[in-house]
Amino acid sequence: MPDLIADIFRSATIRAVPVVSVSKASSLLREGEEFSVMCLVKDVSSSVDSMWIKENSQQTNAQTQSNSWHQGDFNFVRQERLTISSARVNDSGVFMCYANNTFGSANVTTTLEVVDRGFINIFPMMNTTIFVNDGENVDLIVEYEAYPKPEHQQWIYMNRTFTDKWEDYPKSDNESNIRYVSELHLTRLKGNEGGTYTFQVSNSDVNSSVTFNVYVN
Repeated sequence: MPDLIADIFRSATIRAVPVVSVSKASSLLREGEEFSVMCLVKDVSSSVDSMWIKENSQQTNAQTQSNSWHQGDFNFVRQERLTISSARVNDSGVFMCYANNTFGSANVTTTLEVVDRGFINIFPMMNTTIFVNDGENVDLIVEYEAYPKPEHQQWIYMNRTFTDKWEDYPKSDNESNIRYVSELHLTRLKGNEGGTYTFQVSNSDVNSSVTFNVYVN
């Protein structure tokens, strides 16, 4: 009976379409940076066909490298690495890893966005003009997108830099995260502490800032 069950399982396995996955779903790069993504194809036989295709048949300088091996009976693995050594803006697009065998096909995509230079976009999470009563607390919060990663952040009040009372952190732990949050915590504001509060952030390409006008009644 165990042998019969094994034969049935093996027969069902053999009739499966390939299983396809990629190492990253999306990538953001500057011109000149390297793009590299791995496609993993699993099938019951080494006769499986696989390839990288750029959607819309756009031209690209991508190169592919293949490596394969068996992991026991009916378990064939192939790696298809796609590389663009110096990505350009016109390399942006959707790349599909496609595989097929006699029973069908499977595919998975990854998206590449190439920008000509880095950027920072700041999004205040509240109105930049704020009215508070004497003795009240207020949190000034911004979210921002930055690529490459931010190198320097600071909060400034009337040309004086804060050394504490603020925190800055990525919005996600994902490796591809480009969004961050910065918060300045102002406690028990006095009437003479109204004025302009500015958040500044920079990376290797650009710098950006946003200013809050705080009025204490």
